[in-house]
Amino acid sequence: MRFEGAFDLDSHEFMPTHLFPEVYGDVGQRMMEVYNTRRTFDSEPHKNDLNRPDIQGDLAVIDPSTIWEVKGPDSPGAIDMNRRLEVLDAMGVERQLVFPSFGFIGLLLASLGDDVFGEYFTHEPLDHRKLGLEAIAAHNDWALGLNRLAGRQRHVVIVPTWDFDHMMAETERLAAAGAAAIWLPSTVPPGGTSPANERLDQFWDLFERYDVPVVLHLNTDRFTDPAWWDYKMFRRQRNSVLPQSAFFSTTQHYSVENYLATMVIGGVFERHPRLRMGIIECGASWLGPMVERMELFWDYYPTTKTSLSRRPIDYVVDHVRVTPFFIEPVDVWVDRWPRLADVYAFSSDYPHIEGGTNPVSNFADKLSRHGDVVMNKFFRENAQLLMPDLVPVPA
Repeated sequence: MRFEGAFDLDSHEFMPTHLFPEVYGDVGQRMMEVYNTRRTFDSEPHKNDLNRPDIQGDLAVIDPSTIWEVKGPDSPGAIDMNRRLEVLDAMGVERQLVFPSFGFIGLLLASLGDDVFGEYFTHEPLDHRKLGLEAIAAHNDWALGLNRLAGRQRHVVIVPTWDFDHMMAETERLAAAGAAAIWLPSTVPPGGTSPANERLDQFWDLFERYDVPVVLHLNTDRFTDPAWWDYKMFRRQRNSVLPQSAFFSTTQHYSVENYLATMVIGGVFERHPRLRMGIIECGASWLGPMVERMELFWDYYPTTKTSLSRRPIDYVVDHVRVTPFFIEPVDVWVDRWPRLADVYAFSSDYPHIEGGTNPVSNFADKLSRHGDVVMNKFFRENAQLLMPDLVPVPA
């Protein structure tokens, strides 16, 4: 089954490292040198590897019959965002959020401790946090330069949240410049405090004032200390920047679940009724059980019940969108938690291999028994919370 006009909440720019200097200058050169020393945990090359000097450019044929099957930095539209528009046509995708790879690596470098950095990379010691922050800034400027594509491509920028003043200034700068969505690291208490702290109301005010969604996305959103996965069955089973395995996939949602619970139970959505949040590429198996727990304890603890005017599930439905993995039985979850049919939304993860082949048909086949209403919610309507129609700017 093919669903035309889908809204896709997860895709990636996937530029190979030898092109970093051409696009990002000196910081790109240094990022290339670091990335190309990353440690590998399997012997075979993999489609998600960005160290691909054989790739001369965005040259792959755009073929509607095979577009979903081609993965990696040599996929069509992985590098050239103008060609990505043609790829969207071939996919039958109308709008797409685009997350960075360059900025993704920058966020990883900025997040890792010194000892853990040495477990990921063999590069000689360096101030990897400083380099990571420089790479994030370079990505943000690159992404803002693509705002002209925002009718169909919505490029995501990143705000590091270690320092309160920088977090505030960079969020306002990016939002005022027309950022499509702002990615916050979910393992970092923003500005050194809880997301629910009233001190941060001025931070969440910015997202409402400029009408820009906040997104959490897989990156450092797990236990990064390699001791947790120092076991042969936990080692990387898919070759990418992060170690991916059954263990990784089972635990990767913990930090975003914690962040969302803080936002709901801490009254952030209560105080900011126009705030919108997406939780992307962290799966969705955790969402229903989490909502059940929040509902249970909302009833049990009187102070929580009196501090919120609505039940926890109401805030999730009205403010949050979550993308399932293609292997997850989203149709079964709609059976179990019918109201969450308003929260689950389609994503392809293109051109990452984790998105699977032909994810549109995969999800459509699962959800078809729920009828057109649920299908349209999943593929289009729910995603509009994060990718709304653009309001034309008066001439």
